[in-house]
Amino acid sequence: MKSRLMTLVVAILTGAVAVASVYVYVQQVEEDNARGLSPETVLVAARTFPAGTTGKEIQGALIEKAIPRRYLAPDALTDPSFLTGKVLRSELAADDQLMESHFADSAEAAFAGRFPEGTEALSLPVEHVRGVAGHVAAGNELNAFSARDEGTSLIAESVQVIEVQPPASQDFEAPATMVLAVTPEDALALIDAQERAGLWFTLIPGPEAP
Repeated sequence: MKSRLMTLVVAILTGAVAVASVYVYVQQVEEDNARGLSPETVLVAARTFPAGTTGKEIQGALIEKAIPRRYLAPDALTDPSFLTGKVLRSELAADDQLMESHFADSAEAAFAGRFPEGTEALSLPVEHVRGVAGHVAAGNELNAFSARDEGTSLIAESVQVIEVQPPASQDFEAPATMVLAVTPEDALALIDAQERAGLWFTLIPGPEAP
């Protein structure tokens, strides 16, 4: 009789502990959801990809990662099939969440989408020295100067660099090619300086510069 009573007591206590554990777990989940801490699995880049990379290439270098809901991008991707036929608009850094807004439906749309409203694409050859000794990269901003016999003048400010293509030859003196986002007025001044004067650039330090 005593043994049965003990067994019953143990069973009741075990059940009470189980119920309490479930209650605590449910409360924790609800609190996490309320604070946006409940994790959700999304796709992140396993390495850095340059602008123009096709979705097919990216599909082979993805990682599934659980991220708290509060830190999810609004259009974060969870299905890699979305990338089929897509092209990356701008550089995607390693460990960045993939978002629908990162991609365009074609290479042409991806390229055009990299230009701020009111600007257009202008490509210019740039010599090693005149182009800040090769330190110019996509995402930089430049000031442009025209050097003429009558003096040097600032002709375009805060011009955004969209991409920089290396020289077509291995010759150190061969110019690279910059693609810039310019207004029509800046384009006119830059082309005139390129054809009729000496065109120089200065690099505007970014916010991360010391």
